Amino acid sequence: MQWWINGTAFPVGVAVGAWAAMRMERMVHSDVPFNRLEGSRHVLMFGRFISLLLLALWVASGLAFPIAVGWDKLSGMDAGFYVHFFLSLALCGCGATAYPYFLITAMATHYFIPAMMRRGAIVGPRRRDLKHVLKLNGIHLVAAAAVPMLGVLLIAIALFFAEKSEEEHRWPLIVVSAGGLAWLAIVMSLKRMIELDVAALDQVAIDEPRHGSGGRSSRGSAGSSRRSAAPR
Repeated sequence: MQWWINGTAFPVGVAVGAWAAMRMERMVHSDVPFNRLEGSRHVLMFGRFISLLLLALWVASGLAFPIAVGWDKLSGMDAGFYVHFFLSLALCGCGATAYPYFLITAMATHYFIPAMMRRGAIVGPRRRDLKHVLKLNGIHLVAAAAVPMLGVLLIAIALFFAEKSEEEHRWPLIVVSAGGLAWLAIVMSLKRMIELDVAALDQVAIDEPRHGSGGRSSRGSAGSSRRSAAPR
């Protein structure tokens, strides 16, 4: 049954992610300046999109598994089984949403947006989009930090409810917790890199409203931003 759930969720995730990436690519290479500017927003927010997509698939799969197995077959389990099961889902879900977000957003701010500016596709990203990235960083940092904390909690629960060998329950969770701490260090470095890139991009960011009127106002706003930022 697990193969059926995974075999359905993974292709759906890949298909939706590929569709979003192709839509974003069309906007980035559009002949309309406003569409390219909207495309830059999609580039910056693509990490958030993948994070929400993975979260939705993870929640749906987590709910589908016990339903597919049958609650009657799980009714004889003790409380420790259910606590361990749902906390494990939460632990893996936090990692599945936080880690891809930081990797994708770091590439967007460090490579993709500067590349769009170098080839003249956009003058600069929207300042409101950059601020939104910083807010999303904080949310996903909490999710990344929850992975080792939930791992430690699961170790304590496994030891509390253990009836056989404590080593059998302990070591897999210790490995997960150590891996969560290692990934947290990587996430912290990615978060710092994103913040530095956002600070650099903010120097050329524009204040055009989201539903503005194309490239003319973009360039005008960017010119005003440069003049206001120039030393006097």
